[in-house]
Amino acid sequence: MKKLLSVVLISFFLGAAVFAQERFVSFSAGLMTGIPFYGDSSISSSNSNANDGGARIIIGLDASINFNALDRATFFIGNDILFDFNFNGSEHSNHIHLDFPIGIKVYPWDFGLNFGLAYVFGFRGDFINVDGDEAKDGVACWGNGLKFNVEYNFAHNAASRFYPSIGLFWKLMPRGDNYWDNMLGLYINANF
Repeated sequence: MKKLLSVVLISFFLGAAVFAQERFVSFSAGLMTGIPFYGDSSISSSNSNANDGGARIIIGLDASINFNALDRATFFIGNDILFDFNFNGSEHSNHIHLDFPIGIKVYPWDFGLNFGLAYVFGFRGDFINVDGDEAKDGVACWGNGLKFNVEYNFAHNAASRFYPSIGLFWKLMPRGDNYWDNMLGLYINANF
């Protein structure tokens, strides 16, 4: 199953590099990973307890609609979902980050390097069952935050609009009760 999924993803990204130009409206979708830094010490503690001899998997999906209004600027609206799974046998401290960014990417030069800034609206869902702590399932407060990114879009001013993008981001999200989550991430997107 893993080999089939790998073959499909590689074929998708490589096969997409064959076609036409950048359009006014385009779409991006891909995979991301990152490191969330939780402001709430009880979340960090439950993650440490679940990771003690266990495993941690952090993977997510990223999708956006891009409006290429100017040659050097792209406006976008999208959706990010990141899964942070911490587990050790029956103990787990799992989190789902669901965010909706809206922002701009600016291309200071003619090639695909861009810098982005986005307003982000979203929440974090927690599913925690760790020995010594009480089980907790719930949603952290919805928050309004910021997302900063640096990206290289191979499709910008290129012969094909289907070339991929690769980028780094830093997201700062308030979660209520004076807690802030910080997230550093890496993503690779296919452009359509």
